[in-house]
Amino acid sequence: TWTDAELATCKQYMNQALTLNNGAFNPLNRDVIYPEKYFDMILEDPRFAFDFGEAKGFMGIKGTLDLVCKFPKSEDVVELVDWKTGKMIDWATGKEKNFTSLCDDPQLRMYHYALSKLMPEAKEIIVTIVYIQFNKVFSLPFSRNDLSKTEEMLAKRFSVIKNCSKPKLIKPDWRCNRLCHY
Repeated sequence: TWTDAELATCKQYMNQALTLNNGAFNPLNRDVIYPEKYFDMILEDPRFAFDFGEAKGFMGIKGTLDLVCKFPKSEDVVELVDWKTGKMIDWATGKEKNFTSLCDDPQLRMYHYALSKLMPEAKEIIVTIVYIQFNKVFSLPFSRNDLSKTEEMLAKRFSVIKNCSKPKLIKPDWRCNRLCHY
């Protein structure tokens, strides 16, 4: 059940998202390819293999792309729009996100990677992140040349996780109580 305050906040965010930049990110004003496109991919590459006795296989990535549209006035460029209602802060470091840090953001890079696999015909993919609370928009022009860097980033992080026997809690916050059953 939603409280009246929570419902009012959701309505406010939705209105802000639909009217930002004169409705530039409103799906009704876009040529939509996918709304809420779910992906679930196994990365069958030796860098992503694991073997824990009975559990063997390859790492996978999954998520949901908020909105995928044709980029205006272009036939072979698509835009992925991702809306955020939270702060523009990297929760792991506490630093404010900016264009440079977003270019290396694991979530956005995975989204680009997944969409590149889902739409091999797209020559370029622009990943746009909209911070609704702050009326801030960042558009990141990723290309197919970025895929190998994303794979390396994922492989490095996967290796750390795979080789960890006892995870260390870096910076506990509300997520520890609300999202993690440990």
